[in-house]
Amino acid sequence: MLSGNIYKCFLSISFVLYELILTLLLYLGVETFIKYREEEKLSYLLIGGVFLFAFFNLWLFLYGKVLREFYTIFNIGLNALPILVLVLLYYIEAQRRKTLSYFSRYVDESLVKELLKKPIKMGGEKREALIIFTDVRGFTAMSERLEPEDVVEILNGHFHIITDKAKKWKGTLLKFIGDAAMIAFNIPYSQEDFEERAFAMSKEIIEGLKVYAKEIKGKYGLDFAIGIGMNEGELVVGNIGSEMQMDYTVIGDVVNTASRLNGVAKAWEIVMPLALAKKLEKKGKLKISRTHIKKVEVKGKSKPLEVYVWR
Repeated sequence: MLSGNIYKCFLSISFVLYELILTLLLYLGVETFIKYREEEKLSYLLIGGVFLFAFFNLWLFLYGKVLREFYTIFNIGLNALPILVLVLLYYIEAQRRKTLSYFSRYVDESLVKELLKKPIKMGGEKREALIIFTDVRGFTAMSERLEPEDVVEILNGHFHIITDKAKKWKGTLLKFIGDAAMIAFNIPYSQEDFEERAFAMSKEIIEGLKVYAKEIKGKYGLDFAIGIGMNEGELVVGNIGSEMQMDYTVIGDVVNTASRLNGVAKAWEIVMPLALAKKLEKKGKLKISRTHIKKVEVKGKSKPLEVYVWR
C-alpha cells in the first residue's frame, strides 16, 4: 500500500515536471521567434523550430492517448514538419538575400535591412547623427577635358573606394550626388562611437584616394583630389517625398552646415566644427593644432563658424 502511494506520488511529481518542461519549451520557442523578427538571424528561426518541435513531441508523449485514432496521423505529420520547415526557411532566406543583394546596389545595405523590417510610410523622426559630404575638387574642369566615358570611369573608381571605407566603418551611404557622396553615422542604427568611426573613415578615404589620384595622374595627366566636410547634431531622418516615390534621407541645419563645410575644404582637407574636433581630441583620436583652427563664413549663418581643418 505504501509503495503504491509512493509510486502515485512519483507519477504526480513527474507529470508536474513534464508540464513545467512543456511550458519552458513553448516559452523559449516563442521568444526565439520574436528574436528572429527583431534581428532577422536565421539561427534564431532554426533554434525556435527545435524548441517547438520538442514541445509538440513531449506533448504527444503526455496526451497521445487523448487523441486516440488521430494519434498516428498527428505523429507522422509532426515528424514530417521539420523537413517542411527547413524547405520553407531555405526559400524565405533565399528570397531575403536576393532582395537584399538587389537593393543594396542602389541603397546602403543597413537601410535595406531597416526598411524591410517595417511598413514604409511617409514622415521622419529626430535623431542625433553625424553627416559627411565628400566631393571632387576641380570636377567641372576635369569634365571639360575628358570624354564622358572617362569621367564616369574616374568617378566610379573613386566612389568604389568611398563605399568600401564606409562599409568598413559601418557608415550609412545615403546617396551619390554628381561627384559628391553623402554618408551618415548613428543612422539608422545607434553607434556609441560614431564620431571616432566617422573621422577614421574620412582619413582612410583620403589615404585611399591619394593612391588613386596617382593612377589618374599617370593615365590622364590630371590632378585629382577631394575635400570632406562633416558636422553632427540633431536632425530629422525618414522618408521624404510622395506616396508614389520617396527617398530615405536626412534634413536639417546639421546637414546644410556639413555641406557648406565641404565647400570650404580644400584638396585633401577634412573640415569640421571645432566642438567636434575637441570631442575627438578628448577621445584621443586627434591632436588639435592652433594653426588649423579657423573662422569661416558659411552661407545661411549670421556669424562665422569656428572650425578645425585636418590635413
